[in-house]
Amino acid sequence: MFSRDDKRVLTASADGTARIWDADSGKEIAVLKGHAAVSMAAFSVDGKRVVTASRDVRIWDAESGKEIAILKGHEGWVNSAAFSVDGKRVVTNGTRIFTSLRRSSCSSSACMAR
Repeated sequence: MFSRDDKRVLTASADGTARIWDADSGKEIAVLKGHAAVSMAAFSVDGKRVVTASRDVRIWDAESGKEIAILKGHEGWVNSAAFSVDGKRVVTNGTRIFTSLRRSSCSSSACMAR
């Protein structure tokens, strides 16, 4: 997936990582580690955060690659996750037909999900 400004590319992998790449040079910018396998990854609209999905959902700082939050609650694999346009909510969908909409209060240094 390309960032909205087309400067970065985000990939998800069965090796448990998501990676952010420079779209022009192909250079790896960050490795996001923490999942057993990553089923999907997406940038927030402003490109400041990344959401990844596996058996849980994680939110990351797209610049530093640091994990900011873990959203739990799915009983099976999470197939998709996306930020709302304003970046305040994340919607997820999993294999057990469980959909969750979570409100979050996030900044570049901290994210708290309810």
